[in-house]
Amino acid sequence: MLEKKTANVLWDYGEEVTTSLSRLTSTLQKRFGGKAFADKHCIKIKNKRRGKKSLHSLNSDIRRLAALSIPDVLHKTGEKLATDYFVDAWWDRDLAMKIREQNPKDIDSALQLALQLEVWIKDTAQSEGKQTELKRTQKLTGTNKPSPLEKKTKHYKRR
Repeated sequence: MLEKKTANVLWDYGEEVTTSLSRLTSTLQKRFGGKAFADKHCIKIKNKRRGKKSLHSLNSDIRRLAALSIPDVLHKTGEKLATDYFVDAWWDRDLAMKIREQNPKDIDSALQLALQLEVWIKDTAQSEGKQTELKRTQKLTGTNKPSPLEKKTKHYKRR
């Protein structure tokens, strides 16, 4: 990927840059390295949103952008920042808060929590959907009479 972008430098600049190794190196450094490079990735990571991406894909993107935007920080600090960015990338603030409540120690722990929450949410939604579908079917077919088990349950609840 960098090869294509690097090759574009040859097209973007004239011979005064491309024929001198020191000038070419300096130009490449300005474009692909240094503070401007880190700042660009810092903006990208702050604006990163999950969208339709899988959690694993989001995790990888955040890790990559964190490494590019904060290369000079200690590993532990970088992990904490990457974890915060990962959680911030969720559109659902309630889920993000649930993950934060668990205080994940690193981005992999946050990923595991997010995956677990996502499974629970899908199971709950599926279960609720089945109940709604059953009630709708019973209404349409006129079979919304209580089953013998439901009658016994109601009988015991009244006591």
